[in-house]
Amino acid sequence: MHPILFKLGGQPFYSYGLMVGLALYAAYELCRFLAEKDGIAPSKIWKFALGVIAAGFIGSHIHARLSDPTFGSGRSEGLAWNGFTFYGAAISGTLAAYPVARLLRIPFWKVVDAGAPCVPLAHGIGRIGCFLFGCDYGIVAEGWWKNVAVSFPRWPDEKGSPAWVDQVQQGLIPRAAEASLPVVPVQLIEMAAELVIAAALVAFFLRRPRRQGTVVLVYFLVYGVVRPLIELLRGDLSRGTMLGVSTSTAIGIVTFGLAALLLSLPWLRPLREEKPPADADSASAVA
Repeated sequence: MHPILFKLGGQPFYSYGLMVGLALYAAYELCRFLAEKDGIAPSKIWKFALGVIAAGFIGSHIHARLSDPTFGSGRSEGLAWNGFTFYGAAISGTLAAYPVARLLRIPFWKVVDAGAPCVPLAHGIGRIGCFLFGCDYGIVAEGWWKNVAVSFPRWPDEKGSPAWVDQVQQGLIPRAAEASLPVVPVQLIEMAAELVIAAALVAFFLRRPRRQGTVVLVYFLVYGVVRPLIELLRGDLSRGTMLGVSTSTAIGIVTFGLAALLLSLPWLRPLREEKPPADADSASAVA
């Protein structure tokens, strides 16, 4: 764990912010590459990415506040450490993608297909930032998990890492403890899962599924299964609940269902056009 890279004039620069920046850059470069493969002009991709990223940041902050049960109580826990949630960014970014694509005259389903592998790529890199910062940590390790568990220390010049603070508040460790109890390194587990998903989606994209929108819908199907499994290993207190499960699990179930309907129901398939031949796509690209 190394939350602060350095300080400049007393202002800390966080490793989490660095990893978010690297995640967005990597995601943009991959999106540009894949979109160009599908006949979308590179000059339009950065404008599209800028609009979606801006919407994602706003949505992630809003969802972080709404999901955090301690928000407004005078306490700062869990999500309030960094003010971001993945699903807040994903949903707001997806909603913004349609008007931005229309404004730029880019086929919506085409561009979100190109962007689909970029989401788990960015998410996976971002989870490294979560690990370095100590947020989104795992459950207290028991049994076999003790072999790979990690402890998050109390920061020397801050009020404490998220895991340490939560465990103190739960009475699991005394305030004098120098580190949290060993927890499952769920951030690194999700990082590995996300990167595998990203690689699989790139391979699927390059195979050119018959209908536009298939890649992004497959992503929502896969992540709708993976995220609830990851949630079983999460231990942070402030994820929020919905319908008796964590907010992320509930959202994952809903998005899984919607993606399944769009992929399987014959009368919904016409909403997604068939892709033209690759040669036709290349000829339509305009710089």
